[in-house]
Amino acid sequence: MVGPTVPPPHAVISDEARELYARMATTGTQPSDGDEEAVRLLRNLGLIRDDPAQGFVLVDPQYVGARWEASLFSGAAAMLEQASAVSEALRPLRYSFDHRAAETAGLIEYYRGSEAINWRLEQILGGCGSELLVCQPGGPRRPEIIREAVGRDLAALRRGVTMHTLYHEHARTGAAMDDFVDVMTAAGAEIRTLDEHFERMIIIDRRIAVIPGDGILTDSAETVAYVVNDPGVAGFVARKFEQDWKRATPWGDVGNCPARLDGRKVAILRGLAAGESQQQIARRLEIRPRAMAEAIAELKALFDAQTLFELACRWKDAGGA
Repeated sequence: MVGPTVPPPHAVISDEARELYARMATTGTQPSDGDEEAVRLLRNLGLIRDDPAQGFVLVDPQYVGARWEASLFSGAAAMLEQASAVSEALRPLRYSFDHRAAETAGLIEYYRGSEAINWRLEQILGGCGSELLVCQPGGPRRPEIIREAVGRDLAALRRGVTMHTLYHEHARTGAAMDDFVDVMTAAGAEIRTLDEHFERMIIIDRRIAVIPGDGILTDSAETVAYVVNDPGVAGFVARKFEQDWKRATPWGDVGNCPARLDGRKVAILRGLAAGESQQQIARRLEIRPRAMAEAIAELKALFDAQTLFELACRWKDAGGA
C-alpha cells in the first residue's frame, strides 16, 4: 500500500470525497464513473487503497491521522533542530560584525526619509540582544504604525530583550493604544507615560542611539535620523532616559481615584489641574466640544464636583497627579 501523502496544515477533504467515503462505508459499494476526483483525493490521503480482489478498500481514518501526526511531528522536530543551529552557524559572522562595530565606534550614520530610516531600524532592532529603550513623544500612535511595530517588538521580547517604552501622557487618548499596550505588557514589555517634554530616541543595548535630525542638526523638511554607534553616547542618553523613566507613570496606574479612568479622562484632569481651560484642553487633545462637555459632566458626577476648579482639587485629593 502507498503511504498517505502528508497534508498541509490546512488540509481539507472535499465534500465529494467525504460523501464517497461515507457511501462506501454505509453501503459497501464501489466508486462510480463520476467519482474520479474524489477517488484521487482519498487515495492521495491514504483513506482508501486498491485491492486486486475487492477493488477500493477503506482505511481506518484513525490510523491515517496517526500517520499524519507522526510525519508532521517529525518534520517539526527537524525544523526546530535546524532553527537551533542557525545561531551557531552565524556566530563567526557575528564575531566579525562585532569586530567591525568596535572599529567604527563613534561613527554617525545619516538617513533621510521614512523608507531609509525604517530600513535601518529594522536591521538595528533585529540585532538587539539585551535591552531596548524607546522614547515616543507626541500623541497616540496611528493604527498602521502600531501594526508595523507589534511584530517587530514581540520578536525582540521573545528573544529575551528587556523593553522599556516611554510615551507622552497624550498617547493615552488613542483608542487603539490600550489594546496595543495590553499585548506588549503581556509579552513582558514595560510602558509608562510622562506629562513632560522629551525627545524622540531609541537606545539599543546601550551601544547604539537613534536620534532625530530634523530641526536639530539639519533644516530639512524631510524626516531625518542619525544612528550614533558609540557606547559612550548611548550610555549617556540611556541615563537621561532612566531619569525620565523614574518620574513616569506606568500605563495601567491612574492613581487612587474612586473609579478607573481611561487615558482621555486622566489627560483632561491633568489639564485642569495645570490651570488649562476646558477649551484649551479640548484643542490640545483634539476632542470635539460635545464630547468634551460629556466627559466633563461624567467627571463632575464621579467626583461630586460642581465647578472645574473643584473637580481638579478633588482629583488631586484622590491621588491624581
